Amino acid sequence: MVKILKYVFLAVLLVLIVAAGILLTLDVNQYKGELVQVVKENTGRDFKIKGDLKLALSLIPTIAVDGVSFGNADWGSRPDMIKVGRFEARVAIIPLFSGNIQVTRLILHDSEIYLETSKKGVGNWVLKTRAAEVKPKTKATEKTKNKVATPTKLPAFDIGQIDIKNAKLIYRNGRSGKTSMVTVPELTSEPAEGGAAMHVKLDAVYDKFPIKVNGKFGQLQQLIEDKPYPINAAIYAGGTTLQAQGEIKHPAGLKGISLAVNFKADNLKDFDQFIKGELPGLAPVSLAGIVTDDKGGYNLKSLKARFGNSDLSGDASIALDGKRPFIKARLDSKRIDVTPFQKENEKKKNKKVFPATPIPTGFLLAVDADIKAHAREVQLKSMALQNVSLSLKLANGHMNLSPLEAGVADGKLAADLTLAAVKGAVQLNTDVEIKQLVPAKLPKFRNKKIIEDGKTDITIKGTGAGKSVAEILAGFNGHILVRIGKGKIHNSTVNFAGADLLMQTLNKLNPLSDKEKVTELQCGVINFNIENGMAMTDKGIALETDKMTVVGSGTINLKTEELDLGVRPYARKGIGINAGKFTQMARLGGTLAEPKTKIDTAAALKTAVSTGAAVATMGLSLVAEGIFDRTTADDHPCETALEKNPEKTTTTREIKAEEKPESAGEKVKGFFDGLFGK
Repeated sequence: MVKILKYVFLAVLLVLIVAAGILLTLDVNQYKGELVQVVKENTGRDFKIKGDLKLALSLIPTIAVDGVSFGNADWGSRPDMIKVGRFEARVAIIPLFSGNIQVTRLILHDSEIYLETSKKGVGNWVLKTRAAEVKPKTKATEKTKNKVATPTKLPAFDIGQIDIKNAKLIYRNGRSGKTSMVTVPELTSEPAEGGAAMHVKLDAVYDKFPIKVNGKFGQLQQLIEDKPYPINAAIYAGGTTLQAQGEIKHPAGLKGISLAVNFKADNLKDFDQFIKGELPGLAPVSLAGIVTDDKGGYNLKSLKARFGNSDLSGDASIALDGKRPFIKARLDSKRIDVTPFQKENEKKKNKKVFPATPIPTGFLLAVDADIKAHAREVQLKSMALQNVSLSLKLANGHMNLSPLEAGVADGKLAADLTLAAVKGAVQLNTDVEIKQLVPAKLPKFRNKKIIEDGKTDITIKGTGAGKSVAEILAGFNGHILVRIGKGKIHNSTVNFAGADLLMQTLNKLNPLSDKEKVTELQCGVINFNIENGMAMTDKGIALETDKMTVVGSGTINLKTEELDLGVRPYARKGIGINAGKFTQMARLGGTLAEPKTKIDTAAALKTAVSTGAAVATMGLSLVAEGIFDRTTADDHPCETALEKNPEKTTTTREIKAEEKPESAGEKVKGFFDGLFGK
């Protein structure tokens, strides 16, 4: 038996030697013309071979050729789709007898592949078969002649070692005209241990962005036969690494995906060059999870991510089989730091607080979404939120953020916000309510002993539309109400540079602020109605302390951001303080970006006692006459500001009609109408 096997082996070896001898002595170059013609007839493209077609001397036949080019589609922007400077292929003989082509080694040097799409989105890699060319025309073919042609089916073949040097892959989008290029200085592939996978190494540059790949992949034949394709590889790009391990059961249709991915980056800004944009400087960045596919979409399970000082975990998915992509996510976080994403306010450049930068509405119409998230802490530049819980739904360009709940400065925030894309603009509906906020807990006051207690309620309701925040507020309609409870104001620190201008102004109006360390605050109110971008209040600004009350009125023009407010202090009845000390009136003007305040003293205008002089001097002479106090003083301005006590209560005796000069009263009323912007 052993002898028989020995003779069979010798016979097979003899046949191979004879076959190899025939192939080695064969002048294959004589078939170059026929090969060119066959390719052209079957693809409809020009096929050229400038150099001689050679069969190199080797026990394994090696086909070598120089200067090969394959033509582009007839609508293409270049004559050639593929150009190869040097091509070599070593082909195993025995598999040829069964109709399989096994290239044990493939060499491509100085090659260029140019891929592009037409304006209709058809790729130049789509080839027309010969059968399609010779098929007689019918009514059916006339209807479908402009449809995408069926690609030519490739024969069964496999490739072992690959050696590619100085290659270029160029892609041009025919619709946008944008072009991207990948240059490959070197790509090598060889069978890994056991031969079940290929070890691939790649050095490439994508539009000047260096990329390296190192890992194990399945064999080419697995892709062709749509068999499970294993992946265990890493991609390196600058300080960025993407690792993937798992398999794709049906690679032809990207079905049956199960890949564990791990992404790490030294700094997110490393991707600026890659995306040709500007990303925030977050460092470090990491993301890990399991990518799977689903009917019509993909899932990212067991997500764990870190970006700068933030973290995120949960599950997410995207469905692609609907009218638009649908994103669903359930996320949780210990801390989200939003400050790197918050841009500096535009007021430094254009003297405005409200940004005029157009709001991108494309995202509202690009996807639908259902996102629920919870974060223990969210850090903003202006404040920190705790236990944030939100539910976001986006459908057909309409986004609803409800409920949005959070803790802020020991208070509670509840909001219901909607955004809708309407004719290139954004329609905003807002309903925000904050209960029992403690001002001292805000970052602005945290390190300054300015105010104690003073728990505050804030309500903001309204609607607006526009292409930017500035436009939305310019036509805003709604209501703003701020209610401040009992507290203490520290007079010595309230005038620091970062304090609120209104608070500084009120402190200057207090004649006792220099003598007393603390002002006992009873209540405070800011109550504005907003109509078409004009915030207006009539005695809607109020402050009560143990020694005085303050009343204010005026307007804030949200279109121009101009201020026109007036505030006036009064001594409380029975405190034993000379009312003459409270003879200052404050006028707040300027803009929200650059507010200005002016304090005027009636004592400097003792000679202006007539009604005419009062109008000429902004009404200050009326204080000296006592008319201002008798007509406007209020023991409970907070209630008046809240519109709970519309009937004024004077601090002096009621003035009889015969005691009140008729013309003076009318002129005083007209004066204050003008003073407070009515």
